[in-house]
Amino acid sequence: MLLRGSGVDRGFNLWYSRTGYWVYPETEEEVREYSRALRSLRTLRSGSTLSRILRLLSPPPFQPKALKDYLRLMNSARRLSSRLKEACFPRNKGGERIVGSLEGISFEAPLFLFLNLFEVHEPYPYEVKRFGPLVRESRLQLEDLAGLKPLSERDVEGIRSSYRSQVKVADSLVCDLLKFLKGNGLYQDSLLILTSDHGQSLKERGYYGHGIFLYDELVRVPLMVKLPKARAGRVEGPFSLVEIPQLIGEVLEGGNYAPRTGVAYAESFGVHSFLPEHLRDRLKWADAKRLAVFYRDTKVVLNGDLGEVEEMSVNSTPLPRWKWGERVGKALQLASTFEWGRDFLLPPAP
Repeated sequence: MLLRGSGVDRGFNLWYSRTGYWVYPETEEEVREYSRALRSLRTLRSGSTLSRILRLLSPPPFQPKALKDYLRLMNSARRLSSRLKEACFPRNKGGERIVGSLEGISFEAPLFLFLNLFEVHEPYPYEVKRFGPLVRESRLQLEDLAGLKPLSERDVEGIRSSYRSQVKVADSLVCDLLKFLKGNGLYQDSLLILTSDHGQSLKERGYYGHGIFLYDELVRVPLMVKLPKARAGRVEGPFSLVEIPQLIGEVLEGGNYAPRTGVAYAESFGVHSFLPEHLRDRLKWADAKRLAVFYRDTKVVLNGDLGEVEEMSVNSTPLPRWKWGERVGKALQLASTFEWGRDFLLPPAP
């Protein structure tokens, strides 16, 4: 389901767009109205004290602008909340509607079908129940990481429980998709790939969210491949998602895919959302470029801002620093071939 104008809507005989706010187009006007009201209210916080006072006293004469904007924001938030509740958000984030819409499409082979199921992505039902339907999860996560508003043990367990329930929702949608493919005679000859662009940290190491660090729970994602006509195969060792296009090409041409290097990389550019001023100093340590190198059974994480080795593990078990030895040297050799740019500092060789 491709977004018009994205560049990937070309080259297909037929394509369908199921876009919108969480794939619920009926919520779009509420989202726009809420955003407009929020922007208008935020302007009251900018500028000098005198300019803020003048905006507060601006017309209409019997309703100060701040009060008018606040009421407008509350009304739009209530309408948007009602719409999302009708759609069973956030338990459902559009996957059920997308998979169900396949029944109304007439497919002809060969075909390419891409589905992005968002059900396991935050916000989770617990967050919406606990912090409201318009919770800003990125701010919630960053303030927790900075220690300003730490999540309670009850909140952490509630989020973890919600995560597990959302995995079951996504699993059910995948089963529905497989039933559709089999029922329409599309399963046997198809190449099916199930994977994810990232995982999720659930405070296993004090962090909730994704996008900053390179912990295993974030970068070791599922990858399941069903080859056409029940062909069997197995890939040993590290595998990078960037190899998927080559895998697709070689399998469709009838070949047996083999990984190119047996080495995989994962990269992070630090905090990937806007950092409010009150968090910048507190999270400076986290906002760094990082590179993880995977080879054989070893994983090494490098901090490119400090030029340090942050983590080393073997078979996902942390390795004490005094045992790093030659493994660090091998990782640095592999990292030196990764095109980061001149601003990534590699640690000195041991």
